[in-house]
Amino acid sequence: MKAVRLATKPGGDLWVITHDLTLAQGRARRLRPINVMTFLAHHLVPKNHAPVYRLALALEDKLFAVTYHLAAFRSAVGAFGDLVYSNTYVRDYSEEQKVICALEAMLGSIYMALEITARINSRLHRGLPQKFRDQSRKFPLFAFSESSWLARFYDVRSEFTHFGSSMPVISEGKIVMEFINPAKLEAFTKGFQHIQLEELGSYALSLYDLLDAWASEELKKMDPTVMIDSINETGAGKPLTPGKVPASTILDLL
Repeated sequence: MKAVRLATKPGGDLWVITHDLTLAQGRARRLRPINVMTFLAHHLVPKNHAPVYRLALALEDKLFAVTYHLAAFRSAVGAFGDLVYSNTYVRDYSEEQKVICALEAMLGSIYMALEITARINSRLHRGLPQKFRDQSRKFPLFAFSESSWLARFYDVRSEFTHFGSSMPVISEGKIVMEFINPAKLEAFTKGFQHIQLEELGSYALSLYDLLDAWASEELKKMDPTVMIDSINETGAGKPLTPGKVPASTILDLL
C-alpha cells in the first residue's frame, strides 16, 4: 500500500492510505491475482462499496504481515545455535522462544487473512456465513478437502492460541505439540505430534496459492469497462494528478 497526499475540495492536502495499484507508476508487470483482487474487489459488489474497500485494504495489511512474520520465523530458525558461550548444565531457552513467537505471529496473520477473505467473499456471495471455517463447508473452493493444508493449519493455530504446548526441537527441524482437545481437531489426533518446521513455513505460501485461485475466479466477473481511480506522479515535488482508467488496464497486468 501507499500513503499519498491529495488535495481536498475545501482546500489543503490530506494524507490518504491507498492501494499500490492506484498509482500508475507503481503497477508492476508480475502481479499475483490476489493483489489485483484487493484493488478491484469493491467494484464486484452492486452497491455499498466502502465496506469491501476497507476489508480489501485490511487484507493487504494481513498479507504483508504474513510475509513479514514468515521472514522472522525463518530468521529465528536460521539463527538457532549461534551460541557465544558454551553450555554445561543450564542453557538459555530464549532461542526456542523466538521461534515460537515468530511462528505464533505468522499463524495469527494467516488466520486473520483467511477471516478477512471470508468477509469479503460473503459480500460477493450472499447467504454465505462470515467466518472462514463455516464458509469452508459451503464454498467449494475453500473446502478443507480441496486444500489439505487448511485442516492441519487450523489445528496447529488453535493449539498455539489456546494451549501453547509446543516445544521446538530445532536440531531435528521439528516442533513437538500435544493436542489435548480432540473434539475440535480437523486433521491431527489427540496426543503428541511431531510437525516439521518446513511444513509450518509452507502454510504462508499455501495461503497465497489459495487466495490467488479464489481471486482468479472472482475477477472473471469483473466488467473490464468499469472506470477505476488512478493517480499519476507528474514529477518530483509536484502534486499528484487524479484520474480514471478502465479496469481492463489493471486486469491486463495479470
